[in-house]
Amino acid sequence: MYKVIMTAFRYPGIPRDLEAYKKLGAEFIHIPCQTESEIIAAIRDATAIITVMQPFTKKVLEQTKELKLVSVIGIGYEGVDVDAATELGILVSNVPDYCQDEVSDHTIALILACSRKLLRVVDAVRAGHWDSLEKPKIRLGLMPPLPRLKGQTLGLIGFGRIAHSVAPKAKAFGMKVIAHDPFVPQEIPQGLGVELVDIDRLLKESDFISLHAALTPQNHHLINKEQLHKMKNNAYIINTARGGLIDEVALVEAIENGVIAGAALDVTEPEPPKTDSPLFKTNKIILSAHTAQYSDEAINDLRRGVEENVFSVLRGEWPRGLVNPQAKEKYAKRWG
Repeated sequence: MYKVIMTAFRYPGIPRDLEAYKKLGAEFIHIPCQTESEIIAAIRDATAIITVMQPFTKKVLEQTKELKLVSVIGIGYEGVDVDAATELGILVSNVPDYCQDEVSDHTIALILACSRKLLRVVDAVRAGHWDSLEKPKIRLGLMPPLPRLKGQTLGLIGFGRIAHSVAPKAKAFGMKVIAHDPFVPQEIPQGLGVELVDIDRLLKESDFISLHAALTPQNHHLINKEQLHKMKNNAYIINTARGGLIDEVALVEAIENGVIAGAALDVTEPEPPKTDSPLFKTNKIILSAHTAQYSDEAINDLRRGVEENVFSVLRGEWPRGLVNPQAKEKYAKRWG
């Protein structure tokens, strides 16, 4: 009997149907793990793994004998050493189209909240300043300036599925959209009326910068002090991707010193932020608690996608969300 082991601590709705596993000759086992040693002990004879953001390192993967697939809950798979998995003939899968609408909608919502200074206005009203926003002596730094969104420039860093969805939504508000992604051919963004530019130009020209890149060792703290100082002083950063893309200490310093106007972060490093995090020092940062991906429909899509990847491999098929197609050759030699 195949063994499918979920090492994630808890994910409601998985498994959706234990009978589906049994029909494929598989047993579903939930063994919550956190450390490398716990994972190694749990998965030695696993056929497939269901995981989220856990350390599936080369050391872990080398200890497996029957492992065919690591099925990741979500889009990001930075917890898995994909190169090591490929070398060992182990497939890695994700759910690439999960929450595309939700995160792109949330990105636009954060842009609008920053553009209209929405949360600061709400706070002012709650503090009893309904009629004070136009009175200079008690304007509280809220207005002006308050330029209209139409005609402003949105810079997208990373141009994958979610950025593809953000672009037309931003253009519907009359924004100009540019993008930076060294891995995307020029014609892909051009097809959506988006100009592909180098990162320095994007930083200098954008009124809003929205991050949509996967986190890698190479782009950790991609947005740092040096990059922040290239931006407009009225610009905002939106991050619905991964917290590690931004040096948060440098970000807060830049906002407090007027280098940029503010930020809206759905993700942080770490999550949740520590109580003494510099992110809590200013009211010019919106924090939305890693909720961009949520909707009832998205969660159902995610559960279905994670398990369908597993079921495909158990049936002898390639998973729909295959991350490392270059592993196919070694996989075929290993399993026939």
